[in-house]
Amino acid sequence: MIPAAVIMLLAGCGPRRPPPRTRPIPGALYTRTAQERTLPAGQVLWIRVLEAIRAEKALPGIVFDALVVRDVVDGAGNLVIPTGAHAGLQVMAAPGGQLGLGLHSVRVYGNTYLVRPASGGGEWRPGMPLGTLLDGTIPDGTLPRPPPPLLVEGAAVQVPADALLVYRLEQPALIQ
Repeated sequence: MIPAAVIMLLAGCGPRRPPPRTRPIPGALYTRTAQERTLPAGQVLWIRVLEAIRAEKALPGIVFDALVVRDVVDGAGNLVIPTGAHAGLQVMAAPGGQLGLGLHSVRVYGNTYLVRPASGGGEWRPGMPLGTLLDGTIPDGTLPRPPPPLLVEGAAVQVPADALLVYRLEQPALIQ
C-alpha cells in the first residue's frame, strides 16, 4: 500500500515550494552595453548628496556618493542617466586657486561612466565642474539650527549629507 503523503505529493497536493525570485540578481548578466553619450550645455542635473563633503583643498582620489533624482536626457531626448543612478562627486581644483565640486562618474545599468568636458583639449581627467548652481536645499529637521553653509565653489567646499543640488551645465559633458 502507498502512503497517503506520497499520493498527495504525486498529485501536486504536497507542501508548496516558495515562488521563484522575481527581482533580478545584480551582476554582469543585467548590464547593458556601455555607450558614450553627450549631455548638452544647459542640461539641468538634480543630485542628492548622500554623505557630507567638507574640503579646504582638492581631493583628487576621493569620490563622494550621490544620487541622481531626476532623469537626464541628451539633446535628442534619449535617456542618458535614469532617476536613481548613483553618481560620484569630487572636490577639484578650479582656476585661480579655488575649489569646485565636480561630477566624477555615474553608474547606469551596471556600467560606471566617467564624466569629462565634451570639448577642449588639455590633460584628460575624470570630473568636471557641475556648472551653475540653480538651487541648493538642505533637509529640514535633521540638521542643527542654523543649518551649515552650502558651499560648492570657492576657497572651501561644504555640503551637508542629504542636500539636494540643482545644476545647469555650462558646457557639454561627455559620459564615457
